[in-house]
Amino acid sequence: MTATDKPQQEQASPHGRLAQARAWWEQHPLLVVAVGAGLVAVGHLVWIWTHRVRGAYDPDEAGYVAASLRMARYLAAGDLKGFVIAVGGTGNGIVVPLLSVPLALVDRDPRLVMSVQPVLLVVAAVATAGITRRLSGPRAATAAGLLVAALPMMSTAALSYWYGLGAAAFLTLAVWSLLASDRCAGRTVWWFGVALGCMLLTRTMTLGFVPGLVLAGIVLAWGDGRRLLRLAGATGLGLALAAPWYVVNAESTFGYLFSYGYGPRAARFGSGGVPERAGFRFDRLGEAFGSPVWPLLLVSAAGVGLLVAPRVLRQRPASARAAAAVAVCLLSGLAALVSTSNNGVWFELPMVLLVAALLVAAVSAGPVWYSTLLAAVVTVVSTVSLLSAWWVLPYDEARLPSHYEFGFAEYDRRFHPTRRGEHDAAAAEWSATSQEVLEAVRSTRPGPDALVTLSGNMEMFNANTLRLAGELDGWSPVVVVPDTAAGRDELATFLTPTVDQDGEQVNRVLVLALHDKILFTPDAEVRKFERLARAAGWQTERTVDLPTGGTVEVLRRADPRP
Repeated sequence: MTATDKPQQEQASPHGRLAQARAWWEQHPLLVVAVGAGLVAVGHLVWIWTHRVRGAYDPDEAGYVAASLRMARYLAAGDLKGFVIAVGGTGNGIVVPLLSVPLALVDRDPRLVMSVQPVLLVVAAVATAGITRRLSGPRAATAAGLLVAALPMMSTAALSYWYGLGAAAFLTLAVWSLLASDRCAGRTVWWFGVALGCMLLTRTMTLGFVPGLVLAGIVLAWGDGRRLLRLAGATGLGLALAAPWYVVNAESTFGYLFSYGYGPRAARFGSGGVPERAGFRFDRLGEAFGSPVWPLLLVSAAGVGLLVAPRVLRQRPASARAAAAVAVCLLSGLAALVSTSNNGVWFELPMVLLVAALLVAAVSAGPVWYSTLLAAVVTVVSTVSLLSAWWVLPYDEARLPSHYEFGFAEYDRRFHPTRRGEHDAAAAEWSATSQEVLEAVRSTRPGPDALVTLSGNMEMFNANTLRLAGELDGWSPVVVVPDTAAGRDELATFLTPTVDQDGEQVNRVLVLALHDKILFTPDAEVRKFERLARAAGWQTERTVDLPTGGTVEVLRRADPRP
């Protein structure tokens, strides 16, 4: 045997192949995470396609899907002006609907529009792994990325069409870009600016995360004036990217912020002082990780942090500065969330990913045997979580249902997680209801030029389900919701038979949903609005029955005088 034969034999042995695989993994942890998260995403895509049938969308989802379909419709027709207006007029956030537009151009099926969500999950998992790699190395990066891909809250977010997952993906991309920028000296600092701008265009509440991101950059660049200037330039780039949309939507965006975020109506979506709000967010973080993973990670990270991490960080000052930057961003973001009583929907999801990165990095600094044992527990819990999310395992109270099941079951018991075999039929009935109401609107005022005033909004039938029905039928009905708690004079403005829009008189149609279900605020006094409408001469033209009782009345004004 020659000397050159021995290395070849070692490489061919099981031990040699294992060493090669480990070396490759440590060089490509983000690719490993992308593949693992991609497999999870495929499972989510299959579930979306087989379970998210038309009609089983909550109000936010219906509105967001309708926005994406509207953008795609104008783009497919070559109407660039209409496309720009549709983008600029979408008042909640535009990035996720825009990312769905290519899918909507393939087929105008809401499930295809929703398929962008699992892709965003992969992006968020890889970005979290990228952050963790900067803090602790490739093994911790792999663990953090795969953990994020399987978190219960991430699964729920990926299987729905809300904006929390998009906000989380772009915030983690922004933090990763900062950590990879050589303390803001490298070119990736400009990618931080791009990610910051995209985050702001994903969801308006992310304005509260901007100070934390800037502070994280300052922590990294502190002590070098040129680095701080580059950080300022990148931040300016991000703000400039988002500014045009915020200028166009300033009235609605900031009006909502200072009414429902910090104004008199904030308590409608939550309550309590700072301790109660902090407790709520802590509970939400626990729900994100799922029991028993959350307490295990928390206790483990705290123990390792106290015993081991200080020594490790002294030996690696760059990691210490990076960890401080991530921690500053996390704490600032949580402070922003606690500052408002508005609980919101998954406002804390971007912070969950930063928590995951810090926890896994801290645990990885401890004994190998302990982190390995903890990883095994996390793997088992995550597997059960995914199988539960895909309904492979039957529902029980120890596992989270799909996000809409309990909410919808308050309005239609067929949506309860113990009655999953009835979901499709129930969803089809609610979808048909919106379609029937839409047809009644068109027959009352032929053509797409009618403005619909809709009162009686609730979870299963509302302005957004009507907008989605319109988009699936190829047009965009303009639907407004009156504040029925307002005074008589203000409500009278919603009862004129015609409305001036861009210098043209547009016909108004009233739609009143009369039922005994929970009404949305600020539309909680539909019966008062109905009495005013009848007194003003509005008469019922068509009646549509709701699947679980109650009716939808479509009214027109017989007397055309204002």
